[in-house]
Amino acid sequence: MIIAIDGPSGAGKSTISKMLADSLSMHCLDTGAMYRAVAYLRLHGDIPEHDEKSLVQLVRKTELNFHHTTSGTQIFWDGIDVTVELRAPIISQEASRISAWSAIRKVLVELQRKICGSGDFVVEGRDIGSVVFPHTAYKFYLDANVQIRASRRQQQLKEQGIIKDVKTIVAEIKKRDFHDSTRKDSPLTKAAGAILIDSTSLTKAEVVQKMIIEIEKIKEKLGKKGKTN
Repeated sequence: MIIAIDGPSGAGKSTISKMLADSLSMHCLDTGAMYRAVAYLRLHGDIPEHDEKSLVQLVRKTELNFHHTTSGTQIFWDGIDVTVELRAPIISQEASRISAWSAIRKVLVELQRKICGSGDFVVEGRDIGSVVFPHTAYKFYLDANVQIRASRRQQQLKEQGIIKDVKTIVAEIKKRDFHDSTRKDSPLTKAAGAILIDSTSLTKAEVVQKMIIEIEKIKEKLGKKGKTN
């Protein structure tokens, strides 16, 4: 079974995906972390800013491993755990930029499909239901008011020791939304058949519960099979 969760930055996809996976005893794959890992490679691998070809070559020859645990996805670059470093603002900005590169997306989509071929996964990102796993019956689009999303991001940054005002974060999120939704390759969009869940006024537990209820409804429609290819 593949459960796809798409949505914009700050909607709570990572946290919700982990909670949902735990509730259903499934694995969780944070595809955003994969793009941040590639951004890390670009910034630390002496790759010129617009050299897509060299970056793809580096990704293919680098030992980039993703360990999936109940607490989330750990990223290892040549055996070194870089999970914490990937949350730095500069990495997120670079990830947003290179995520528009078709060759990079192709490499990572291949890897995402390979990883998820080994079991049941909750997969979160921006093109999971529309591009990576378009045939899964379990699709969600998680969204929230931009002010709420900015407040959540501000709290995340605060926990990392980074202080930034909400107004600045709102501007950054709007810029990211525009970039993600207007890129030519796999833009952020609500996939056909995806269930929209607005988390603005919901707790994390309430969002997960709503998803579980919808998943059970889908299973009932599909019959005892409980999944689709």
